[in-house]
Amino acid sequence: MKFLAFAPLMIAATLAGCGNDAPKCADTATLIVVRDLFAKNTGGNHKATESELGQVLKIDSPRANGYDEKIKKYTCEATVIVDDKVKMPIKY
Repeated sequence: MKFLAFAPLMIAATLAGCGNDAPKCADTATLIVVRDLFAKNTGGNHKATESELGQVLKIDSPRANGYDEKIKKYTCEATVIVDDKVKMPIKY
């Protein structure tokens, strides 16, 4: 069962490794992982599907605020909107 909890992270890591470029901040695989981690770290529904999480947790204006050429990694920021009510800034 623990394997299933890490599946989205492994999928994103696999997809990120397919190209020469670092995944972008608004990349679908990146946003899936961000939503999943946000839900798990804030006491959200761990059994929610990506579709359900996408309806409850919206990620607005994802953008890069830095890039490390040496390790080919972006640092990103965005605003998470929970249930169309609560807005909070995040960095990932």
